[in-house]
Amino acid sequence: MSTYNNSNPPLAELLTSFNATWLGEGDINAGTNLLVAKAIMLSNLSRTGCGIEPPDLNRLKAGCSMLVSGGLSSSFVSETIGEVAIRQNNLNAQIARLFQDKYKEAKKQGQKRFEFPSGPGVNASENALFHLEQEDSLLYSDPLGEWAEVLSYPPNPRIDDLAARPKILVTAKGSRDLDKKLNRLHGNRPLVCLSLKDATEASSYATICDTLLNGPYPAGEFGETFVANLIVTDPGDVLARISSQADEKAAWLGRMIWLVDGTRGPDAVENAPEPGKLHVSDTSGRFGEALTAVLANRLNNHKAGTVVRPFDLAPVQIRWIAYLKKQENRLPGITGTARYLLATLAFGLIELSNAPHCKRLPVTPEGVEALARWVIEHMANARVAMMKTAEREQKRQLAQRVLWKLNAGRFSKRDICRALSITAARCEEVLSILEPAGLIHRVDGDWEQLAKSPILEADIETLFLKA
Repeated sequence: MSTYNNSNPPLAELLTSFNATWLGEGDINAGTNLLVAKAIMLSNLSRTGCGIEPPDLNRLKAGCSMLVSGGLSSSFVSETIGEVAIRQNNLNAQIARLFQDKYKEAKKQGQKRFEFPSGPGVNASENALFHLEQEDSLLYSDPLGEWAEVLSYPPNPRIDDLAARPKILVTAKGSRDLDKKLNRLHGNRPLVCLSLKDATEASSYATICDTLLNGPYPAGEFGETFVANLIVTDPGDVLARISSQADEKAAWLGRMIWLVDGTRGPDAVENAPEPGKLHVSDTSGRFGEALTAVLANRLNNHKAGTVVRPFDLAPVQIRWIAYLKKQENRLPGITGTARYLLATLAFGLIELSNAPHCKRLPVTPEGVEALARWVIEHMANARVAMMKTAEREQKRQLAQRVLWKLNAGRFSKRDICRALSITAARCEEVLSILEPAGLIHRVDGDWEQLAKSPILEADIETLFLKA
């Protein structure tokens, strides 16, 4: 077990409070991944502008994109996405029923059209625009101040506005289907959830997902835009097969937070009561309550404002950026990718902690920071392991090509390099492994194959697993 966790009580306390081992059904790393995913999802489903506000400082906005790789964690997260889908289906069913009833009522009364009530009263932004329209007014108004108010919030939405743009969760069958589905978006803030089947599908999503990650994304002819967060599940470990590829079409996967199955470390820990026993709880039920509350706040058409949670992340955020900069050599671009992770986790965990009808759980800045660092350490170690595996595979393939070349006769290192279009240093790396294994030897400065019978590919693979 990693000493990282043993010397990190805030992480253990946080995971104990939220029963991470129980969440992962006995696998604490998967349970911690799920806790992180739930927190990120609650943040991503909140209204635009929601976040954390340290005392006397600017707001830190909540929301980020994530990739969940591995069968167990992907399964847990997919079930959680399903809970969002159920609530969206319920919302659509309610809207459809309301429209049906309105239509029937209008038809009975011989009306060709049906109307909705005017909805909630106007907010300050709507009032400001109304004042600006008045040429003569007895009340003094400051045009610049009024316009500033107009730009601060959208109008309070009505039910017919919601019916026109009800989509919070967006899923798709493929990249072309995704492009078609990016419409009728509620609050111009969709949560896009995808699942990777193979490397080809990862490449096909590259263009549109890269643009979504860049944000804002164009949504209309009049300059309207939306900002999306992505949740990508990868149950078949596609990430491990393509993460090291130089292909630009795989690069978008590296622009998200990774939650990866496995024991590459550091291992998460709880303050367990006894070895082999778990803290049993209804954390999943807590998420359902928190999810409903977050969506209710988002859909609240009587208030256009955002939810801001007071939480003193200021000193932690300064440390966080300094920490991320030090991780750049292992995770290129991570400072930008994970900049909002602290605020996102804090907001989501607070929503989870404050879930209606549930006992409130403690969330501390130190615990949030410890959890965020665990995510980045786990992500970095996973990437290093994937890169090492990819490097071994590249060497194995190169060794096979060298042996095929030497099967045709004796050649100098220079001849081999030219024939295979590789550098002398790369060639030397492979030769230095094949020679001690007794597969090739040097004769008067040239190289030739020793084996008289064909060399099995499995033997080469085994050889490079030891390299």
